[in-house]
Amino acid sequence: MIEKPELVKVFPNEGVTIIIPPQLSFVLVRQKGFISPVTLKRIPLPEGFNLIRPVINIDLFNPHDHGRLQKTFEPPVEIHVRFTRADLAAAEAYKKTLQLAYLFQDKDRKWHWALFTKENSGFELKCDPNPETGGEGVVKISHWGDPMLVWGG
Repeated sequence: MIEKPELVKVFPNEGVTIIIPPQLSFVLVRQKGFISPVTLKRIPLPEGFNLIRPVINIDLFNPHDHGRLQKTFEPPVEIHVRFTRADLAAAEAYKKTLQLAYLFQDKDRKWHWALFTKENSGFELKCDPNPETGGEGVVKISHWGDPMLVWGG
């Protein structure tokens, strides 16, 4: 039996790499535009969370199923998101640890923020050997909707 290769999609300008292991159905990644700044300002942030910068807005979808969003993954999809020294400094200015969050809509089309954590996604920050260059946040997801990723603190 021939094993399917994993799909690696890199968005170099955004500093994002998505690793999709072989799934039961075919999955691709597409980038979308950001939510408007006006809409973004209307969505309450989680208590104690400060938005530092938007990173990327992506869909994971099945092109053989009319482009329908793929919402579950087995094995999980791994997302690597670069952070900069400026991102760390912004979080430190808020007296916070740098956090990766996502914005999503519920079934009633209402917007919500959620934080990636060690418990819900194995979230971890990995600093580069040279601390001046930043590092990356890594998450593993088994469920996904249509979120926009942001750094905050």
